[in-house]
Amino acid sequence: MKDEKGWADWYVGESPSVEFLLDVEKYESSFKIDRKKFNVFETENFKNVQWGYISVKVSPSPYSYRKKITSVVCNDIIISKELDSGKSKFNLFEDKAKKFVIEEKPSLLFDDFEGLFPIKLDRNDIDCSILPFEKELYKEVAKTLLLIF
Repeated sequence: MKDEKGWADWYVGESPSVEFLLDVEKYESSFKIDRKKFNVFETENFKNVQWGYISVKVSPSPYSYRKKITSVVCNDIIISKELDSGKSKFNLFEDKAKKFVIEEKPSLLFDDFEGLFPIKLDRNDIDCSILPFEKELYKEVAKTLLLIF
């Protein structure tokens, strides 16, 4: 059974698997990420940083549309399904003219077993607008964009 309210949407790992049971009904997370479509890089402090642009269906009606979102997943636990607009844009450049090519940050999946990534205490959002690996992420996105053209 699909979880319409989203209470099962907190874990996206493949192993171990998590089953959600309520009154003998088995629920599935409605938030799915296809890791095969993600690119990978690593930095000195963060290994296995996966990134990709994803979109979600906005409503279940036949007139629904897809919306791009920036999600953050740390150690397979969803920190934020959708970052607010201030945190979902690259903030590397003061000069607005340099922002025209790549503006939106991609969704991120990464491992942080040392606890270095700034996450709010309630673990429901990130606690920064500039990521600890934002320059490296921007370079990776730019390299991939250049490969397309």
